[in-house]
Amino acid sequence: MSPRSDPGQSVLEFLRCPACAAPFRETRPSILECGCRACPVLAGIPVLVDDPFARRAAAEVRKGRGEDALAVALAHFFPAPSLAARIARRAGWLPIDRARQLILDSTLTFQDAAEALDRGREAAYFSGRSTQEPFRVGRALLHEAPPGPALDVGCGAGHLEAACPGRPLVGLDRNFPQLYLARRFVHPQGLFVCADACRPFPFPDGAFAATFSMDVFQYLRERERAAAEMDRVTRRDGQVILSHLRNRRAELSYEVPSLAPEAYARLLPSRVARFYPESAWLSPSPQPAPAANIDAERPFVLVAGP
Repeated sequence: MSPRSDPGQSVLEFLRCPACAAPFRETRPSILECGCRACPVLAGIPVLVDDPFARRAAAEVRKGRGEDALAVALAHFFPAPSLAARIARRAGWLPIDRARQLILDSTLTFQDAAEALDRGREAAYFSGRSTQEPFRVGRALLHEAPPGPALDVGCGAGHLEAACPGRPLVGLDRNFPQLYLARRFVHPQGLFVCADACRPFPFPDGAFAATFSMDVFQYLRERERAAAEMDRVTRRDGQVILSHLRNRRAELSYEVPSLAPEAYARLLPSRVARFYPESAWLSPSPQPAPAANIDAERPFVLVAGP
């Protein structure tokens, strides 16, 4: 299988290890192995980050407790509201019973589960997603992208994947709770991979006709590496699309400096870059603008490729 296959098929067989680039083997149900690591598949999501929740979940699967692996993973994300709870968490205790209840509760809503997993702020961000202008623009960009499989870098809770049923679209994000929300509530048939956008992507060269990122790329700490990986996994006749770029006041300590439009283009030197005001993609015939005419204080779009 490959990303060029039926979009309902698994992504497992074309994944590559981010560390050693070797293909994964599904050595047992819900475990992917290569020469250097074993990674769990939780709720249908390959988890390729080397984080404590992933290691503990993989250990549960190897012990034959596959049903507990998802609960162990999600328990890492429940808030620890008291000092005693934080001390217990550091000592290795996790609220696994609460996580099991969350998994089994068929009455939960997207908002309920997000708040339980300490993701209420993200749930508020995704509220009304389909009517938000950046989302409408992203959907239009993917509709006009070259035909074939596409990769959504920083896919969040999978709303864009759910809105593009006619295109094989793989969502990549390192935020596992968001991907769990995507598979459970937003797009249960979606193809999602938990991996770091600032590390080598777990895909072979030229795997995608388009690689896309919306309202994420400007926040990445290692934009040069991310851009290089987006370029690598995109076909030579494909497009790399950065949507909802904008300059920001660096109000938070983790924010990286903003870039001028020309600087974003220099991150993709092998492809011809075109710029658009974001609002142009709300019209039937969007027209590019010279980089010098782009107001970087307002959202804009970069399309690199034919």
